[in-house]
Amino acid sequence: MNPEQATQARFEATRWTLVIEARSGDADEALEQLCRIYWRPVYAFIRGQGLSPADAADLAQDFFAHVLRNKALSEVAPEKGKFRSFVQKSLSNFLNNARDRLRAEKRGGSIRFVPIDADVEEARHPLELADPSDLTKLFDRRWALCLLDEVMEELERNSTARGKGTVFSQLKPYLTGDLGEGAYATLSAVLNMTEGAVKTALHRMRREFGELLRIEIRHTLASPSEEDIRNELRHLLACLGD
Repeated sequence: MNPEQATQARFEATRWTLVIEARSGDADEALEQLCRIYWRPVYAFIRGQGLSPADAADLAQDFFAHVLRNKALSEVAPEKGKFRSFVQKSLSNFLNNARDRLRAEKRGGSIRFVPIDADVEEARHPLELADPSDLTKLFDRRWALCLLDEVMEELERNSTARGKGTVFSQLKPYLTGDLGEGAYATLSAVLNMTEGAVKTALHRMRREFGELLRIEIRHTLASPSEEDIRNELRHLLACLGD
């Protein structure tokens, strides 16, 4: 199975096809998947405006309920551009209209939500009040982190399925960073591989990681060209570097 085939089964949550499903009779399941993937940038955007972790988590849940109940997804389609941009615009509009009705739309009913663990997110990425001009950058940074996490999980599954789970766990810290002096020798001893074999394994893993990331990005763009994918990748990597 090539990287794209392996990814298609896993990355449904960021594909435009899932957005289409969210407008159909299977909307509850689709929305749950969208919430599972995208709650982190949504939560960060809200939290950055000064709300407490608990209030930001509640409002993030309210946002996803609002998107479904008000059929906001009926106005979005793949040909309209980046799904990332749609989510952020919808969230901004929701927050502007939510000032006087933070509890007007309660969560529950038949909609199944993935729990938002604000405590875990705060421990990983503490947030404080952000300047309004920085909120877009904050949203995009968390979006990029979500994509990288999904790609890393998929790469781990692929590696484990090939019997390379131990190799993955040892090489994972070096997928996006440089190796320090003596690192190859250390890894060679730990993995019982020659240094040449370790270098080859890391090169292949980095290449697969890059391929999976490009596939994931392509699924969030509208009829993307190679240039579109490169531009989005550069943008998201730049957000991570800020």
